[in-house]
Amino acid sequence: MVVSARVEKALLELAAAVREEVAAIPEGVGSLGEELYRARETARLSLQEVADRSGFTKSHVWELEQGRSRNPTVRAIANLSAALGVPFHRLAEAALNSLPSPTPNKEA
Repeated sequence: MVVSARVEKALLELAAAVREEVAAIPEGVGSLGEELYRARETARLSLQEVADRSGFTKSHVWELEQGRSRNPTVRAIANLSAALGVPFHRLAEAALNSLPSPTPNKEA
């Protein structure tokens, strides 16, 4: 099969972009609550300090750590990432890990 130079270049660029994205996926990421707690303990920050740095209430940070508050906004993940010094990708992946698994639609 003959591939034009333009198509070949596009395929090479796509392959490079996919490799870059896959390399950015963090490994060993737990739930959002686990990741927040681990990062807060590592940084030796109190719930109140994280709340102050992220712009949220202490109770909201605690609820996220406990898994009681789910599906945070992108802004919440970005603010917590900056407050804790954790890469955004890691907390975003943790938030996805915290979502309930979809239940299959059983039709009779």
